[in-house]
Amino acid sequence: MIGAAIFGIPAAVTLRVGAFSPLTVLTAAAGVTCVAVCVAQLAAQYDASGGPYQYARAAFGEPVGGAVGWLYWMSRAASSAAVANIFVSNLSPLPGMSFLPPFVFRDVLIWGAVALNLAGFRRTSGAITALTIAKLVPLLGIGVLATVVGASRDPVRFFPAQAGLTAEAILLWVYGFGGFEAAVIPSEEATDPRRDAPVALYRALAIVTVVYVLLQFGVSRLWDGESPDRAVASVAASLLGPVGRGVVIFAILAAASGNVPGSVLAASRVTYGMASGGSAPALLGRLSRQQGIPHASIWLFGIVTWALAASGGFVWNATLSGGTRVIVYGVTAIAAWRDPHRSNASFQILARWAAVAFCGVLLAAQPPIRIIVVTLLGICAWAAVAIATRRCSEERG
Repeated sequence: MIGAAIFGIPAAVTLRVGAFSPLTVLTAAAGVTCVAVCVAQLAAQYDASGGPYQYARAAFGEPVGGAVGWLYWMSRAASSAAVANIFVSNLSPLPGMSFLPPFVFRDVLIWGAVALNLAGFRRTSGAITALTIAKLVPLLGIGVLATVVGASRDPVRFFPAQAGLTAEAILLWVYGFGGFEAAVIPSEEATDPRRDAPVALYRALAIVTVVYVLLQFGVSRLWDGESPDRAVASVAASLLGPVGRGVVIFAILAAASGNVPGSVLAASRVTYGMASGGSAPALLGRLSRQQGIPHASIWLFGIVTWALAASGGFVWNATLSGGTRVIVYGVTAIAAWRDPHRSNASFQILARWAAVAFCGVLLAAQPPIRIIVVTLLGICAWAAVAIATRRCSEERG
């Protein structure tokens, strides 16, 4: 959930809403938590891989489920591309690194993640866990220090809130929180997904919210407005000098090295599940003989992520990921209403309503061009799945 993009989001949000930026973190956290309640409810009913795809498929049928699966897949690819953008922005200017072309950092990150996933699920999940701890500790430390110092000082620079950009700021943080649902996607490879997934979701969201609020507040108070993609590193350097910058660079390495392999893992299992249901080519559902992993799905995700990272910048890829993810979250929340095993506890009813409303308002407030792009992606995904499903039915018939 905490990828290298966290090092670019605080500055981007500060430029849009200024001193109100910590409130956007809390707003996004509240909305995503409501979605997480819906995901946890549905995750308890499924052992098969696929996550949002499986939920939408059970509630609305294969065409809608397949479209949601492809949209989620695209959101993960755009998310990984945004992480690669931040990775390049922070590492390429370092002393001793300037002789390397920026694309080298991007390619090593993306294709290294692909290679790690091709090594097998257990090795990938173990590496991701270790890297999560490695990035979380320094981020929490920098966040606490920046908050304490920032609260005792006047802001280094005043950033005025810009009307009409609040929704975009919240969307950026929705992107930042994105990935919590990855815990429920490779369910077939987990020991006890029905018991472990909900606990993992809530625990991760609570920890990440604290880290994000601390970092956002610190950046909004201590950042000088220069180099948005390197704002967190700049704040750390102003607090601790070269040591602070080194700590942040280490955290970026750990965050990117854990986030992108995690996205490859989650997204490849979505296309694997879709291939099993007929919503994706059968090739994407084939498993390697030795490791038992969907190698074609892994390669496809790597290629698309590389193309997005090479052709777009951080904010574009982040908002594309956030926009498509909001659609997936909205459909998941509606699917939770259609779940015959849904709980009628008051807080779960409230969470389902709030999740649907949150996603609807956030989508409606987006710029027309972004709505058009996301809508076209959805239509193309739905049409492709409908055609694939019909052909699959004809072949079986």
